[in-house]
Amino acid sequence: MVREGWSWSGREANCAYLNLGDGSFLDISRVAGTDDADDGRAFAKVDWDNDGDLDMWVANRTAPQIRFLRNDVGNRSNFVEFQLTGTDVNRDAVGARVELLGDSQNLVRVLQAGTGFLSQSSNRLHFGTGDRTLIDEVLVRWPDGSEERFHDVQTNQRYAITQGEGLLHLVEPSDRNVSLSPSEPVPTAPSENANLGLTWRIPFPAVTATSFAGERFDLATQGRPTLVNLWASWCPTCREELNTWNAAREQIEEANLQIIALSVDEVPQDAADNPARTVARELQPWFPMGMADQELISACEAVQTTLVDRNRNLPVPTSFLIDHNGKIARIYKGPVPLDEMLADVSDMRYSGLKAASAAVPFDGRWHGGPQLPGILNLVDRLAQTGEAKRATPYLEMTLGIASGMPPGHADSRQLAARITRFCESLRAQGDMDLARRWLLSSRDLDPYQPLVWKALAEDATTRGEPAEAAACLERWVSLDASSAEAWSALAVAQDALGDEAAAQVSRQRATALR
Repeated sequence: MVREGWSWSGREANCAYLNLGDGSFLDISRVAGTDDADDGRAFAKVDWDNDGDLDMWVANRTAPQIRFLRNDVGNRSNFVEFQLTGTDVNRDAVGARVELLGDSQNLVRVLQAGTGFLSQSSNRLHFGTGDRTLIDEVLVRWPDGSEERFHDVQTNQRYAITQGEGLLHLVEPSDRNVSLSPSEPVPTAPSENANLGLTWRIPFPAVTATSFAGERFDLATQGRPTLVNLWASWCPTCREELNTWNAAREQIEEANLQIIALSVDEVPQDAADNPARTVARELQPWFPMGMADQELISACEAVQTTLVDRNRNLPVPTSFLIDHNGKIARIYKGPVPLDEMLADVSDMRYSGLKAASAAVPFDGRWHGGPQLPGILNLVDRLAQTGEAKRATPYLEMTLGIASGMPPGHADSRQLAARITRFCESLRAQGDMDLARRWLLSSRDLDPYQPLVWKALAEDATTRGEPAEAAACLERWVSLDASSAEAWSALAVAQDALGDEAAAQVSRQRATALR
């Protein structure tokens, strides 16, 4: 649901509860103004306007992504606030505990780094003190176990405490003159336009296309920068973009960029009344034009859905900018300005972190480098749509990354299990040889997974190799001796080899485990 633009749980209002002081709480969400229709994710508390009560900033998954809730109830009670600085402990004093003592109910706050999901409230510890105007004793317990005590502390003040000084420093609130007024959020006009740079380039799907002139293209192996453009004859924006490229031949060829424009019109390429062919005839392009079949469209949609993690159909026009290695550098949804596209082509000469940085629309430093996108999810998508064979370049990429992992590494085991399940799709789609190749890769990644030995046994049985099947099944039961299914399958394999005594023992084990 979330990947289709809907809420994860839907219409669950943010809640606010009033502590009644007797161990119970009252839901005041409606009167507090928190029960809006936003798909909330996180909130942070802070006395934003320095009036002695706490306001809230709320982050949402959907628009408005930021909402400010100012507390205008009026500060009818007293408060006190502390700003801590560590010296022998971390400077932010994270982990420090402040206690207000001397009343029938002591108040406690702990300074935390992160106060909720993806959120951090103010690091000033704020206490509402009710009718109390004087705090008998304030106890500060620092993270290293040391303590400091302060007596007769006035409320309605803000104090700074530095570890080891034994002093309270009065902090005057800044004269911010905050002037805020509520407003209705104005939604951004919907647009399908986007320039998506890939910080980790992945192979373009192994698909082919044929131009109207009969020229055949393997789109993933052109050996030069290539723009694969998906357009439609009924799309005026598409035709404008094609005209722009046709007029800019000299600039595009100077950038060594090849354009292949493929129509998504749902008509056969050789149909006499094909409107896309008519457009191409009128345009007389210097670049090849042809038709995109459903296989190519499905593969492109699987790629973009995986990369953006949203189940949305591709708009037209959509273009894929592919580098000389056949890997996707950028995806353009909607038309792209010519100068922007040529600048992106120029950036494709970079590699490593420099290429990743060029794909990001803002400056910054990398912490740990770019992350590999959900390639295994793409593998699963292709397998589910009957295109498992086309997923092999993505498996090879992940396998290359996993080759540097030590044996038994958790990521290696997870990858091995995913590959083994993928092989089931390969076998179901009739590609037995390719399935066996990947099963062997899965076995090498994690020789201790029972699932792969079961699959290898089935493969050996299909190929008429009973001895090999029995050896794989013996390995399976050695790893999962409590599986009745494993013992039963082993009995069948032993019968096929004529080993009746061993088969009888295996059957007995299987019966006992059922």
